[in-house]
Amino acid sequence: MNISQEKTENHTATIKIELSKEDYAEQVNKSLKDYHKNANMPGFRPGKVPFGMIKKMYGKAVLAEEINKILSESLNKYITENKIKIIGHPLPDKDKFPELELGKDNNFEFFFTIGFVPEIDLTISDKIKVDHYNIIANDKTIDKYIEGLRKKYGEIETTEVTNSKDILRGEIAQLDKNGNLMKTGIKNTTTIAIEMLKDKDQQSKFIDIKMNDTIIFNPLKAIDNKTEIAHMLGVKVEEADKIIDDFQFTVNEIIRIKPANLNKDFFNKVYPDQNIKTIEQFREMIAKEAQVNYEQESNKQLMSDVMEKLISETDITLPDEFLKRWLLENEKGKLTKGQLEDEYENYAKALRWQLIQNKIITDHHIEVKEDDIRNFIKGYFSHHGHEDPEMDNRLEEMVDSVMKNKEEVSKIYDQLYDQKLRELFKSELKLKTKKVTSDEFIKIVSETK
Repeated sequence: MNISQEKTENHTATIKIELSKEDYAEQVNKSLKDYHKNANMPGFRPGKVPFGMIKKMYGKAVLAEEINKILSESLNKYITENKIKIIGHPLPDKDKFPELELGKDNNFEFFFTIGFVPEIDLTISDKIKVDHYNIIANDKTIDKYIEGLRKKYGEIETTEVTNSKDILRGEIAQLDKNGNLMKTGIKNTTTIAIEMLKDKDQQSKFIDIKMNDTIIFNPLKAIDNKTEIAHMLGVKVEEADKIIDDFQFTVNEIIRIKPANLNKDFFNKVYPDQNIKTIEQFREMIAKEAQVNYEQESNKQLMSDVMEKLISETDITLPDEFLKRWLLENEKGKLTKGQLEDEYENYAKALRWQLIQNKIITDHHIEVKEDDIRNFIKGYFSHHGHEDPEMDNRLEEMVDSVMKNKEEVSKIYDQLYDQKLRELFKSELKLKTKKVTSDEFIKIVSETK
């Protein structure tokens, strides 16, 4: 056997494997003898089928199987021993693959294309500047949150005529271009919160109406969220923004929520065991809770901004044509050439980020150990400050149970790596802290997506 490598353009290379008869003949012959021993064919006693017949019937398939094993093992060994960093896996050059036939002196040549992991020049330092948002729970935000809680814990009433705060239950049905009900159109029993309708003209159609009234409106114009449209119409999310028709809505029930009073009973329902007595204490508790949630959202945005920054400022040349071929073969039946061309930039961007992460993890010796994962799971289940040997034993059993779930462990593994990367970025990058309200932050996030 002889293996050689020839570098080609676009960060790829061709690996040539030359096999002589000595490389495969012994194993092929052994496999054929096994077939011969176990062969059971009409007209012959078990194990007495002529070997020539076995060779004729199974020789080509056995040869292909054994050679594939040799090629796979040889390729992996060659790449490992020569410390070649590749993207994906080697792709066979099928146009150059020889016809496999058993013969006296059959020597074969096989060719594979590999794509190299590009070299990355990147140093994590304070030369890299990124915004970091400190989201403030201002009075407006707290007021809005309290309004939602008052509705959540309020009393449900029915009424005769609607206002902008009401919720409607009824039947929705699709109309054709002439305004007639479509026989095979979308129909659904649904709920509509009037104040959730973003378009004011569409929203106004639902105000000052009564039971059994019918409204003609356009969901796509009324709502700018395809998830909400899908829920309203009872269709899949990916179908929602393609439905441009008007719909008829017939009111079956008008629901009005009487907000809960701001008193001690309400405070205790929202925060049991906190002994909140005043509105000031209540607002303070909401602000603390909001700050925890805001910090999580701020961290997510930080990671997103760092990713965009590092991708845009790091020169990474990918073997694009090789990658496209590899993606098509790897996602065989799930991805067409047309889809690949449309989505390739997203694939390439995700790969660039993965390569950058791998370099950072290697350069900074970041690792997640099994103990880290076990401690994470323990932290999820445990009650801090409470020492109980029996509970500790139960915790270990729960941790052991979760550790058996490979999918869950993989999620935790990724989460902990993200956490360690975020800590590194916070300590090493130059973060410019910006104080923003929650509304300002939402606008920033929507503009950066």
